[in-house]
Amino acid sequence: MTKLTLNQQLILNINIMKLYKNSKGNLVTEQQINIMDSYSIETIEDISGKLKIIEHYRGFSGEPFKYFEYFLSPNENKNDIIQYYQNQSLSSGIIIYLNKQTSFDFEMWDWEDYSKTGTLISKGKIIYDNQKREIFYCVIDQQTNEIAYNPKPRKHYYGNSNDPNNLKLDFKYELDSQTNQIKVSIDDDNETSGVIHTMKQDYFIEVFGQNFWDSHPYYHSLLPLLPISSVI
Repeated sequence: MTKLTLNQQLILNINIMKLYKNSKGNLVTEQQINIMDSYSIETIEDISGKLKIIEHYRGFSGEPFKYFEYFLSPNENKNDIIQYYQNQSLSSGIIIYLNKQTSFDFEMWDWEDYSKTGTLISKGKIIYDNQKREIFYCVIDQQTNEIAYNPKPRKHYYGNSNDPNNLKLDFKYELDSQTNQIKVSIDDDNETSGVIHTMKQDYFIEVFGQNFWDSHPYYHSLLPLLPISSVI
């Protein structure tokens, strides 16, 4: 009996669709990626609509390479997935997402980044909203298993219908070694407010208003990681 590859098994177990995107994340056709130096292929489960695999290709400088992102199901073996993708042509490694937790429309995953030899490089946590936008990201210290502060953990706010167009805020959390307190600073990514530089909390409230700050308590501190409300 012929042994099926992992991809063949995946196709048999779920109905899938593929999305092809250029380096800017815009949809293109399968034919168009054949002439691109950089692209990604997303594998989506048709039934659930959930993202399963992302294959990234980079060929614009030096040796071309691929790296993969894989969302692990509870019935799948992590080591089998790592081994399969590290053996793929041009593979430079894989990020595995596992241990999914949900709260309202948000998903939190542990992530583990493996080299092409299967060595764990780094790990952390990430949270997505129902539009697959990153809401939270951090690295976990491999020695202490605690949240690392280099790079700084971050939360993202994408605005709503009451906010200015293209509002996107990045909230970053830094541990003060002298006071052992966590401080928050904020970037207005698209400079919607006219402020270019990183804002401290007091100045942010001055610019955006106390009501805006009070309306979004999720961003006031690093914890909780998973939102405890459908609106953040």
